[in-house]
Amino acid sequence: MVTVFRYGDVELKQVCWLEVTATIPLSELNPGKYNVSLKVRLKQDVVGWDKLPIQIMAKIGKKGKYKWQTNFLDIIEHPDRKFLLSLDEIVVTIAHLKDKNDIVYFGLYEVWRGRWKGGLVLEEAILRKLYSPFTKQAE
Repeated sequence: MVTVFRYGDVELKQVCWLEVTATIPLSELNPGKYNVSLKVRLKQDVVGWDKLPIQIMAKIGKKGKYKWQTNFLDIIEHPDRKFLLSLDEIVVTIAHLKDKNDIVYFGLYEVWRGRWKGGLVLEEAILRKLYSPFTKQAE
């Protein structure tokens, strides 16, 4: 199962902090492990992102605890200026699914450095069910 959120490219002009959040109802998911990722690219007039840590975070439900993973936008390693920022794994359990009205929250966050940045384009937000190497089926 792959859920892709694509509403057309969203361009960040210039901000001091950034919070991009996507949501999906738990009623659309099955128990298992999921990967969260966001496809982004940097424009030619990019400013402020070099070696700046970006958090990809996710939580289940309003009261859930965030799980996060740090990513970096390194232009030297990615001369095409395209990046897949990810959180390797979140786990949706049967217990989570008891409240079908609850929501999975995930997104990209850089709110701690207070540094001006711009020239980032968000292309897609993706929630992908991970497959077990042993069963070759979604867990």
